[in-house]
Amino acid sequence: MTRVGIIGASGYAAADLMRLLLAHPHARIVALADLPDKCGPLPRLFPQFAGRLDIRIATADPKTLAADCDVVFLALPHTASMTYAGPLLAAGARVIDFSADYRLQTPGLALQRNRNLGRRDLVGPALRAPYRDLNAGQGTPFPSPHGNRSSPTFAPSM
Repeated sequence: MTRVGIIGASGYAAADLMRLLLAHPHARIVALADLPDKCGPLPRLFPQFAGRLDIRIATADPKTLAADCDVVFLALPHTASMTYAGPLLAAGARVIDFSADYRLQTPGLALQRNRNLGRRDLVGPALRAPYRDLNAGQGTPFPSPHGNRSSPTFAPSM
């Protein structure tokens, strides 16, 4: 079972991610984090999770999250992920970032990349190392429940 943490748990992208992860047979959400003013019981923000995911949203602490989780999703606004990605990776966590912080550096390639999502020949060197784990299109940290086929929740490994 893959232990999952989510930073930015008060946002709508995180809520949709939680919904997907609750249905995934190999994922278990063990930590939710956000900024101090957004902390508290998850059902207070998202009542649909009451009784299904009764975890408190805590202040984001990269060292604690890296110790408790196999993978940490960053569901934060653009530029906010930069604060957490480095410390999480340094602590040994696998990181998947939903923001644009670590995407292509060349503005003109962004549209082309979106049309060809997953084609490694169009992924710039910035995503090949050391931040290759920051892109959800690079692969899934979860075993697929569908054998050799890709998981319907996450992109296949390249």
